[in-house]
Amino acid sequence: MKSSELLLRVLGCNIAVRCGDEASSDLLRECYSAFLLPAQTELLTAHVYDVSLTSHAKGWTIRRDKTVIHCHDSYDLIYEFEKDMTVRVQLLRADLFFIHGAALSVAERCVIISGESGSGKSSLAWFMSHNGYDYLSDELAPLDPLSLQVEPYPHALCLKKKPLSEPALPDSARYTDATIHVPAYELPTRALYRPCPLSFLIFVEGSLNGRDLVVRAIGSAESAARLYSNGLYQLSHRGDGLPVAVGMASGVSSYLMSGGTVEERAQAIRDIFDSAEAN
Repeated sequence: MKSSELLLRVLGCNIAVRCGDEASSDLLRECYSAFLLPAQTELLTAHVYDVSLTSHAKGWTIRRDKTVIHCHDSYDLIYEFEKDMTVRVQLLRADLFFIHGAALSVAERCVIISGESGSGKSSLAWFMSHNGYDYLSDELAPLDPLSLQVEPYPHALCLKKKPLSEPALPDSARYTDATIHVPAYELPTRALYRPCPLSFLIFVEGSLNGRDLVVRAIGSAESAARLYSNGLYQLSHRGDGLPVAVGMASGVSSYLMSGGTVEERAQAIRDIFDSAEAN
């Protein structure tokens, strides 16, 4: 049985993943290709994960320190590894406010698209990445509350189903029982490796293709409430995170978007970018 070690740098934090089998190594390598360090990199400190097949060779076990996580299949492996890893990173990067949302940029200006699971963030990120936008993330947007700079988190873009229209998925896409993962290197535009200034926030409601597209500007109070509810580990910030959310929402324009197709949503975001540039 072939074993290997993956070295990752995630938001400046070092992660070492020791995989006891080729399948888990290949899967995690593709999902986190944008975070990979050269194999010969010497790390002074790192969070270490051990991934091994279960005794019956069905599923995997993840071990970190005294934590043991059992994974039934490839979906579980990706989900559980990312959940635990991001918690570790969030504890180390308490200076950042983590938002459940996609982040993309054009001309060095970034938009965060935030909403509940199933609201179409990843489908929109997939489409926008084929229409001139650089990719920072489709799921987790770490934001510096002081500078309003968005840090990149370019894991494999995760779709819950195949896109209804072009572009088609690449052959390298990894399929689980519930998700499809497209490695960052397959996206036609760059996966950014440096922070990007936030230009505005988009909050999406409901799923794609539900009804006619509606977009409206919202005030800082509503934006702060939505930002706070879509944040992760808000309580780690001063005032339980509410003053931080208010400060961030006051610093940029925010919009609420519902309905529409992925093409209509992408065009609406482009129009907002163009309008901001014109002003």
